[in-house]
Amino acid sequence: MEQGFGPDIIPIEIDMFPMESDNFLMEREFFHMKSDLVSMESDVVPMESDIFPMESTIDPQVSERKYENDPLLKAFEIMEIIGRYRTMVPATASDRTSDGNIMFLSKMWSQIRAKQPIRMILPAFPFKSPNRGNKTLGSLPDKGEEICLAHLNGLCAAISDVYEYGAKLTIVSDGLVYNDILGVSDRDVWEYGHALREMVAENKYDHIEFARLRDLVHSHEDVKLDGETYERLAPVFRQELIEQHTPVGFDAAVMIKSDENICTTYRGYIKFLTKDLEHLYVENGTTSRKAHKKYLGNVAKAMITRGAAFAEAIIKNYSGYIRLSIHPSNGLTKISINVLPRSSKPVTPWHSAPCYTVDGRFIYGWREVFDANPELELVHKNGRPWCYRFISELYNWSSPVAVDPIYPCGMMITPLNPTSISQVEMEKVQGLAHENSPVVLRGFTDTHDHELIAQKAESVDASYLSISDFNPEEKVEDGDSQDSKSTTLSGWLPYDGPTEIMEDQEAHHIKQCPVSSPAK
Repeated sequence: MEQGFGPDIIPIEIDMFPMESDNFLMEREFFHMKSDLVSMESDVVPMESDIFPMESTIDPQVSERKYENDPLLKAFEIMEIIGRYRTMVPATASDRTSDGNIMFLSKMWSQIRAKQPIRMILPAFPFKSPNRGNKTLGSLPDKGEEICLAHLNGLCAAISDVYEYGAKLTIVSDGLVYNDILGVSDRDVWEYGHALREMVAENKYDHIEFARLRDLVHSHEDVKLDGETYERLAPVFRQELIEQHTPVGFDAAVMIKSDENICTTYRGYIKFLTKDLEHLYVENGTTSRKAHKKYLGNVAKAMITRGAAFAEAIIKNYSGYIRLSIHPSNGLTKISINVLPRSSKPVTPWHSAPCYTVDGRFIYGWREVFDANPELELVHKNGRPWCYRFISELYNWSSPVAVDPIYPCGMMITPLNPTSISQVEMEKVQGLAHENSPVVLRGFTDTHDHELIAQKAESVDASYLSISDFNPEEKVEDGDSQDSKSTTLSGWLPYDGPTEIMEDQEAHHIKQCPVSSPAK
């Protein structure tokens, strides 16, 4: 059955203005000019991450050897890879991509000449939206963050494929910049960031590094942080950001009146805050709508002031880095990217909940919408909400299993109780593989019994698979620990790289990675 939502059902947030505020003072990093910043009121929808109309000036006749040895040509090649993740410049903004590319290529050229990794900086991952009853699944990272981090790690891995010194992405959280204004505790910011670091380590996203606000203000850098210490020092870090980096004489009210771009951002914040802080307004007569609206305006002004300080701190600390952004822009001082794969609109996992279909496609929207859909069920992992999925009998086995999508494509099936590989329901494995390959079985017992695995393989209807798609002797992987045992029983092998579509020449059956890095 075809699965999906109508255009009015999933309220993906086009106007996302949280937690980065990188519209301020970024011109200093390039050269002084009037920046045509994005109109945040834009209703423009096309934000495909894998569409970037950048024209390469690389001569196709240049030899591969010359291409490898010339730092500028290598910088162009890397820029083209980043371009596959880039969002389009909104129609309401003046396209300054070409001007910005000169600066980015210059930075890459310097890094390549020095034989250093390509260094990128992304302000993001603050904390989950304060409206956790209607927007997100809670205060901790979920499947959305996992996919997001895998996608960003894939960007760096793609650069590493063409550049021997690789790439590193530093994610600097802006959680402490805004959380007190929005009513989110310092402990929530710590736990969210700590869980992200555990997720990166567990999944071996080796290209990703993290930075904290204290790294921008250089305060208490020798102190080992835990939750309690973080809570104690968080107000110190925040105050030092304000004192050290707020532009002299900056007045949010004056700037809103005098600067068209900041005025647009202010209006965008108001729209964003209306949903994020809707739980603070209760129609019981204690607070009028007018008073609540005034409160939102004051919050937005405070965010603008904090954002100006945060942007200044990033410039001073990471001037040599390639500046990435979660927000659409004119391309002059930063490269705007989609942090979630195949998302047609700028959406982030900390402002939404994830939902996947049987064929592996992901949809992102508000929790309240998914909760109201009878075709969906909520999936838990380690005792907490993880994601939504469309209900399917393919997930219901006689012995309970967990089915989790893999980036860039495929499914991981693990038993919830000790289960022999002989009890695997091959018809359902095949059904899942037909929808979203490969299917990886992990954590089952008896995986050393190759004869047993071969017998299970014989029960598979391989009419739509080529001979090379299934070879149990080659696909069995037994590690020392139970957790590392895995068997890939059906489907083609994914690769987060040049090709995203594979065709079975014998069966004329085409499979496409539903969740993957942007295609070349």
